[in-house]
Amino acid sequence: MNLVNDPWIPVVFQNGRSSIVSLNDAFALGPQIRDLNALPHERVAIMRLLVCVTQAALNGPDTYMDWQKCRDQIASVSSKYLQKFGSKFELFGEGERFLQLQGLSLDESKTKNKSKKAGGDEVVSAKAETSKLDLSLASGNNHTLFDNAATAPYREISKERLALTLLSFQCFAPGSLIGVGLWNGQQLKGSSIHAPCSGSIIHAIIREENLIGTIHSNLITKHDSQSVHGNEKWGVPIWEAMPRSEDDEALIKNATETYLGRLVPISRAIRLLDQRSMIIANGLAYRPYPAFREATISTQVRKLKGKEQLAVVMMSPRKAIWRELHSIVIKNKGELAGPLSWGKFSGNQDVDLWTGALCCNKSKIIDSIESNFSVPSAMFGEIGGKIYEEGVLYAVQRDFNLGIAIRTYAETLRIEPKTIKRMMEAASLRFWTAVEDGVKILLDQVVTFSKIDSWSEFVRRHIEDAYEVSCPRSTSRQIEAFSRGRNKLINLPNKKSTRDKK
Repeated sequence: MNLVNDPWIPVVFQNGRSSIVSLNDAFALGPQIRDLNALPHERVAIMRLLVCVTQAALNGPDTYMDWQKCRDQIASVSSKYLQKFGSKFELFGEGERFLQLQGLSLDESKTKNKSKKAGGDEVVSAKAETSKLDLSLASGNNHTLFDNAATAPYREISKERLALTLLSFQCFAPGSLIGVGLWNGQQLKGSSIHAPCSGSIIHAIIREENLIGTIHSNLITKHDSQSVHGNEKWGVPIWEAMPRSEDDEALIKNATETYLGRLVPISRAIRLLDQRSMIIANGLAYRPYPAFREATISTQVRKLKGKEQLAVVMMSPRKAIWRELHSIVIKNKGELAGPLSWGKFSGNQDVDLWTGALCCNKSKIIDSIESNFSVPSAMFGEIGGKIYEEGVLYAVQRDFNLGIAIRTYAETLRIEPKTIKRMMEAASLRFWTAVEDGVKILLDQVVTFSKIDSWSEFVRRHIEDAYEVSCPRSTSRQIEAFSRGRNKLINLPNKKSTRDKK
């Protein structure tokens, strides 16, 4: 299978038809394709590949003016580029393969799963099922909640799906203990760090009316890359300069320390044996921010040990992405907060923004999340951003008050602490789920530069609702407890929720 000519990318056409297309057709049919039809981590990985091919084909754009002119060239130059390097995109075969290392083999001394080293450290076999590449399946440390085939003895994965999961896994593999393999005779260590897109990072992608437009809007200029990454950090894609061993320092540096090199990474050393099995070991090490800033991430100012520092905007299972939207949009200490592609926009236009993340707890994948926003141009200004931030903070403060109110109610009735905690968590979840449906109210107030009165009323209404549902009042004791709790709900001073600090 060749990824340039054979279909594997899931898309939705303008007429609503879902299909899969080849890498070449993704560009050739780009104006007819409305959007990708993929899971959050798969969308990010596919977009990084499409952007990488485009920027390598254009060898740019160099400046903002070049970017303005290049949209109509994307399909034709990318097609020529893919034909030139088509042999690098084979999924199987004896020669070079897409995102797979040549010369990768099993370390025969460590082929038994969970064997022990002399020092007592656990060693995992480097041979595994290809299903482990699919981060949406229950394999390894992944949960089984959405995987009905978790107990099957083996999984038959189509070549099309295998191509997509290989790309996504290289971008999002969580750090963990991993098999020990040999790369052209050199032993690869048995532990790995997060792939460059992993670690609960929120990624943001601008969407346009078709796939070509989306690719165009997410390109960055060489000028912007230089201002963020420094000189000589543009690089070339991994398939143009594939390392042959750990001694290829210049090629490894290109792969791990340049913009184009990191867009499509080799975070794990992989060699597919067939559709069911593979060799997998530790790949190249991609140092995270602030060592290198990925094009799709956002940063915000955080206090660490009393000092303000820029940190990556992360996802939390308890916290919907809309609560971080102002962090993605506004600038921090003069630095562009959002994705690097935003450096080309003046801030006087609305933006259709997709955001998503794969939440991890060390090596375990917890959840995936995505959200779409129609971000008004007013949001990009300091006033609009502050209005939105104020609205989010107001909701956080009310959530804090809700927790105190429920605790007061429960302690009055002498309910045990474990039950109180569950009551507080359930009420908070109910509140945030309801409030998320009203984010448009807050965005409308950003557009009009008005006070957040309508938003405040909306939030108060749902705080009252969450409290009333959580605290029954059918007996005289419950009525008394309800009254005491409600006084706390209304009269407590504003304070940032400890839940929000996590």
